[in-house]
Formats: sequence, C-alpha cells, structure tokens
Amino acid sequence: MLEALSADAWKNRDWQLCFIGVSGFGKQSLLSLIQFYKLDPSKIRIIDHTEEVLEAITDQDVLLMPSLSEGTPFAMVEAMACGRPALGTPVGGIPELIIDGERGWLADNISAEAVAEKLEQCWQERKNWASYGSNAQKFVSVTYNSENSFPELISWLKNDLSS
Repeated sequence: MLEALSADAWKNRDWQLCFIGVSGFGKQSLLSLIQFYKLDPSKIRIIDHTEEVLEAITDQDVLLMPSLSEGTPFAMVEAMACGRPALGTPVGGIPELIIDGERGWLADNISAEAVAEKLEQCWQERKNWASYGSNAQKFVSVTYNSENSFPELISWLKNDLSS
C-alpha cells in the first residue's frame, strides 16, 4: 500500500491513511517504510491498540487490506458492518467478502502493481464509496448474524470435537 501511495499520482491528492492497532516493533517498521517511500508523514496516522475499534473504523472511508495471506478477516467484516467498502487481495476469505465494483475493490493478485491499480480505481470511484459501503453492510448483516453464523460454527465445533 505504501509503495502504491508513493507514486507521483498520489503526491498532490488529498488523502490520509490510518493504521489501527499498530505498536511496538510493527510501529517502528511502519515508520521506517513511510520514510523509505518518502511519504508525507502528515498524511499517515498510526493509532495504537484501542478498545474503540468501531469508532476508529467509522472515522475512515474505506478499509484497505492488501494481504498476502488471510483467513476470513474479522477486521474486514467489522468495517463492512460499519458501512465501509473494502479494498483487498484475492487471498483466504477476502474474495467471499468483496464483490469488485459492488462492495469494494478486489485486486487481481497480491502484487504491488495489482493493489496500486485497484487503489487508483477506488480513488476514481470515490462517488460510489457510500453505495459500496451500504452494499457491504447489507451483505454482512445477512451473512454474519446469529441465525446464519452460530449454527454453522456449532456444527464445525461438533465435527472437530468428534474427530
């Protein structure tokens, strides 16, 4: 993500990137990368661990999750439940959450180039962020609720215990 944002096209745009829940060595590594990519530090916020996760999420416009590996990312489900569209890579459960052009943007692969391409598309489609966020919220409310999620989880646990 930082590599993509270091491109000339992003230098004069009005954006802010927020990292939530970063501290310790991860924070120091992130600060080093910000410096390495010569990014304007005033455009990047780093929030240490917070109990107010949903408040931090709703302060953002889009969730960016350019992961190399994932299960079903709970942070993405939370952001979508808060009405935020997401940009992600096609790993783990992310493709089940993001329908490109409907609930967010799904990169073609995990490369920096593919993420940069979707980030540019996301920027160009800013007028659709609220609509995509609404679609994401509807999807999560139907898919991740007690009627759908708990019976499936209980079934998985029973199968694991009987193995």
